[in-house]
Parts: sequence; structure tokens; C-alpha cells
Amino acid sequence: MKVLIIEDEAPAAKRLVSLIKELEPLAEILEVLDSVESAVKWFKLHQEPDLVFMDIHLADGNSFLIFEQTEVKCPVIFATAYDEYAIRAFKVNSIDYLLKPIEKLELKNAMDKFRNYAKADLNLDVKSLLASLKNDKKEYKQRFLVRVADRLLPVHVEEICYFVAEDKLVFIQTETNKYPIDFTLDQLEELIDPALFFRLNRKFLGQLKSIQKIFNHLNGKLKIMLKPEYSEEIYVSRERASDFKEWLER
Repeated sequence: MKVLIIEDEAPAAKRLVSLIKELEPLAEILEVLDSVESAVKWFKLHQEPDLVFMDIHLADGNSFLIFEQTEVKCPVIFATAYDEYAIRAFKVNSIDYLLKPIEKLELKNAMDKFRNYAKADLNLDVKSLLASLKNDKKEYKQRFLVRVADRLLPVHVEEICYFVAEDKLVFIQTETNKYPIDFTLDQLEELIDPALFFRLNRKFLGQLKSIQKIFNHLNGKLKIMLKPEYSEEIYVSRERASDFKEWLER
């Protein structure tokens, strides 16, 4: 089995290589690439491998750009820290979608799928996976219960403009009010619909409707104006800018 790994985090790549070798001692790791550019170049210059392991967020952008810039016919197993790209992944050559940190058993199951799909019609299996994934669609939190003086008030997700972390606390910001809640931003990312909210930076989770203006800034960063306006300037890093733009275009 000839394997290509496309992963920009060195520790994650090293762990993946180790697990693959443990599960498939005869596997040949052709190369470990860390960017869209290097992957596109590799596919244009080499014969396709039997299997590709691919992270979604690479050093120079989203890995789906690889499929736009060159032809990839071999099966792909995505390995990423983000679950919101699963549907899109199965629209390309994906046979599985693993969330980091990758567990040995999950990797074994994915490689077993690869062996089975090598004997079957990949296109039919991908359609089946898509249907299964849609049927098991994750349910996201619809409301939060907040405390106002001596009473509790439900705040619906549609009312929330953004979540903001301030002084070790996290607040819900609506158009007119601000409420503290007992969640971290990392926890909220797992609870709310990623189609509606984006992690702008370490301090903000912004709702789509609250993003009023976007400006190009230095070194590839983006400056964001939210509604209601926040007292400090808000930036999306250069590393997250391409994902943010893609999210806006969904």
C-alpha cells in the first residue's frame, strides 16, 4: 500500500505515520506534504498513491483547493480537528472522515473501509455514506438559559449576535443586552451550528448576521466590524482568513 500524507502539523503527521506503520507494516509512506501548493505539484509530477491522508487546514489554505487545481482520483481519508466539512469531504474522493486526535481503532476502521472499497464501486459507496451522514445530522443547541437578577431567561440562538470572552468570562451579546454564561468558547464551538457562527479569534464567536463590514488589513489579516459595535478592534488572522471567506460564501 503506497500512502501519501498531507498534513501541516509535524506532531500530527508523525503520529499518523506511526499508527499507519503499526496497522499496516508493509505500507510505504511516499511523502509527507504540508501545503496546498506542494500537494498540487506532487500530484502533477507523480503517479497517484493507493491512499491519501489529508488534513483540511494546511499551511497555505484549505485542502479542497487541491481538488480544484489538479485531478485526484485515488481514495482520500480526511483527518482534521473540524467536523463541519464532512459533507463537502464526501463530495470529493473521501472514504472516511476522522476527527483529531486520531484514535488507533478509528484509523483501523478507516483502513478496513479502504480495503473494502478497493474491491467495490467507490462512487456508489460515497453516495451511501452521504445519505447516512445526512440522516445522522448533528443537532445543535437552540437556546441558552441566562440569569437576569433573580430570574432565568431563555435566549434563542437567533437572538445572539456574538459570543465574547472577557476577563475569564464568556458573554452572550444580543442586539440590546449582554449576558454571562457558563461555557467556554471552545465548548460553544461544539454546541452551536457552524453554518451560523464562526470562531473569529480567541475572543469572539461571531454570528453571520452580526458581521457588518470586512476590511483587508496588514499581513493578510482581516478587520471585522460587528453589530452591535464592540469597543475594541476585531481581527481574523491570516491563517484563518481563507476559511472565514469560504464560510461567508456557503
